[in-house]
Amino acid sequence: MKDLRINESAGMDSATPLTEGAPHLSRQAQIALNLSIDERLQLVFSDKFVLHPQARRILGILKLAIGKPLSERPASFLIVGASGTGKTSLIHRFYRDLGGDSATRFGASERMPIVVVEMPPRSTEPRVVLAIARSLRLPVVSERETRKVTDIILRKLKERGVRMVIFLEFDHLGTIAEQERQVVFHLLKNITNEGISVVGAGSQECVEYVLEDEQLTSRLRPLYLHGFPKDQSLADFVATLETFYPLPEASALWRDHLDLIFARTNGVAGEIVYLLNEAAAWSIRNGHSCIQLDAIVNCDYIERLAALSPSK
Repeated sequence: MKDLRINESAGMDSATPLTEGAPHLSRQAQIALNLSIDERLQLVFSDKFVLHPQARRILGILKLAIGKPLSERPASFLIVGASGTGKTSLIHRFYRDLGGDSATRFGASERMPIVVVEMPPRSTEPRVVLAIARSLRLPVVSERETRKVTDIILRKLKERGVRMVIFLEFDHLGTIAEQERQVVFHLLKNITNEGISVVGAGSQECVEYVLEDEQLTSRLRPLYLHGFPKDQSLADFVATLETFYPLPEASALWRDHLDLIFARTNGVAGEIVYLLNEAAAWSIRNGHSCIQLDAIVNCDYIERLAALSPSK
């Protein structure tokens, strides 16, 4: 494989040439071959991010958006994908690329141009304002105080040079009434009116919520993150994942067992990682030198209903 890298501080990542010795493995996985079983298993279950073409495209779009001149209208987006397609992992990668440490909780600092906010359950406007305030480390302690600090939040975003606010769990907007949702939408539009991009990450249902508001529809452009079809892109993804597992022999899953991997995961990125993590762990515990068919069949992996539904 080529163009692979390990991010030592924040889990495993894809993108610098492999070292010699065990050419099928990343550098960190090569080092781990001489460690204890527990230490090898710890590496197996480390966070992983593979910069596949879909993710690369969306990251490129976000980076272009954040670099637009302040005089231009901010570009805003809705990252759309089923559970497990890697939306949150992509945001982690984007945050790290901009110099943030995603190993800690997201939050604004004086040097970070983005703020990442988790939409709270039942995302009424006071709760969303409170979530933003906490990400900004503002001393707001209750929902009752949020209404009077909305203007302060907008001012703080500009003072700190924030160019983009990213909302994870955008689906939580579906738990409130349409009238309450419109109030939240008004808040999001106010953020864009300050020249700051808004990005939401959620499922296809989020698109339906956004379509309720004509102005928000014109501002939030959908970016789709799909599962992998059973083609070369899936093979490349699996082959890259194999390099992260500290096993002395190459598994060649991308060549020998791709049909089974697709059948068990339906090409959903998060499910593929989950399956191969468990298969690698099973192989290490049982003294195998690579991931073989019995590991994929017998490992501690149970298909999710979401993964069994047909990919679009």
